[in-house]
Amino acid sequence: TEMSDESRAQTKLLLNSFYATYLEDIARTRVPDESKLANIADSMLATTAKKALKYELITDTKYFDQVIEELKFRTDVDSAGKIKSVSLNPYLTSTSSLYDGSERIAVVFADGEIVNGKTNMENIGSESLSKQLRKLRQDDRIKAVVLRINSPGGSSLASDVIWREVMMTSEVKPIIASMSDLAASGGYYIAMACDSIVAQPMTVTGSIGVYSMHFSAKELLENKLGITTDVVKTGLLSDIFTVARPFTEYEKNMFQKSAEQTYDTFLNKAAHGRNLTYEQVDAVGGGRVWSGTQAKTHGLVDVIGGLDEAIEIAAKAAELEQ
Repeated sequence: TEMSDESRAQTKLLLNSFYATYLEDIARTRVPDESKLANIADSMLATTAKKALKYELITDTKYFDQVIEELKFRTDVDSAGKIKSVSLNPYLTSTSSLYDGSERIAVVFADGEIVNGKTNMENIGSESLSKQLRKLRQDDRIKAVVLRINSPGGSSLASDVIWREVMMTSEVKPIIASMSDLAASGGYYIAMACDSIVAQPMTVTGSIGVYSMHFSAKELLENKLGITTDVVKTGLLSDIFTVARPFTEYEKNMFQKSAEQTYDTFLNKAAHGRNLTYEQVDAVGGGRVWSGTQAKTHGLVDVIGGLDEAIEIAAKAAELEQ
């Protein structure tokens, strides 16, 4: 019926960090008074285009054809002529290669939930990404690697397999983590062995924690649907994953110990990768998420910036000239 006090405190701090970044960015480019901006938001003063113009949130109000005429005027194009334009994707592609020649920086995109096996359109497969990192590590033309991460996490085993390849790559050439919207739990796990971690101010990261879950439908099946079950098994734990009953205390304790062991591994590797103590990482761990800005304060990331900044750091580390 309501969130826990811990969840409320975490969410409040996270949202406040995002909101502060939001206000700072608007104040930097539009209204240089954050308290005024907060008042505009809290009082809903800019609910129409005219009101937005009044409070200086926008520059002008125009129809599309008027915007085109304005662009023609600014670019010295005759009013009867056409403006040459390019869509976003081709534009981004045209500016994505900052370093040419035989020495290159590889940008690897890790997007989706982390799973065992091969990568597909929705998931990061540990087998595929590990193979790709090994290939880049062994390619002498690749002088540095940028690992662009957008992941909420996933399998702890798959994350650990990828972590191993990241760590081995860092021993051969610079590898920089660039966090997108999400780099949490397993997403942080695969980043923490990188030489440097770059996050955006509103990246959701951290979530250094482990959980296991078991779903029991016993009450639903028996009391609501009238479906009963019986079992024949060869060992005491043969039906451990059945949804027809909850865990026994022994089973629950076994899973608890397994989660704690995995969490201990997570903490130790994070502490080693970030040059922090076990206790320092544990203090900001426990599954808690942080904004990129907060994560930098706690030593979980190094630099606030985007992919371009990560590439610049990789180039510098590899001693490449732009």
